[in-house]
Amino acid sequence: MPKPKVRAFFTGHEWCTYARRTNAMIDKAIELGCEEFVCSMMPGFDLEVAEILLYRNLPWIALLPYSGTGESYPRRDWTKYNRIFNRKKSLRAIDRGKLKILYPFSNSIDRSISRSLQINWMVKNCEVCLSVSNFDETDKFADRAADRAYHSNLLVVNFYPDKVDEFNYFVRYKQLELFA
Repeated sequence: MPKPKVRAFFTGHEWCTYARRTNAMIDKAIELGCEEFVCSMMPGFDLEVAEILLYRNLPWIALLPYSGTGESYPRRDWTKYNRIFNRKKSLRAIDRGKLKILYPFSNSIDRSISRSLQINWMVKNCEVCLSVSNFDETDKFADRAADRAYHSNLLVVNFYPDKVDEFNYFVRYKQLELFA
């Protein structure tokens, strides 16, 4: 049976745009063995990540929270969203199997509920969380997805927005593999 791909998902503040740091996070994930990335296509940071993954021709999944995603975004993000999915490069990526688009959620559910389902899907189907978030001493991330990943024992690679050149690694519990 083939070994499943190691996946990483991205999460961060809507207002963050750190192209240089995002590329460094992707490089770090590849160094850690990640072979596929998941992007939730939310405004801000996620759309930046999608553009970078597309540009770098890396395998990734666009996990759309509901059909019509992008229509309710601010104009700047809506334009970026459309640019990502209307490019020849996106179509070529889909043809070559580098980009998969998933709509795993029903259109009839509330959008805030669909975001929670989206976070659950990412935590369940990924091994690494790449986050732009603040983390405080109370064992909580400012970002819900990073916090859920941390409390589900995923490796969280975090970049602090206010500390430009610093990555931190968080693992809550690590189970030992005794019989490999």
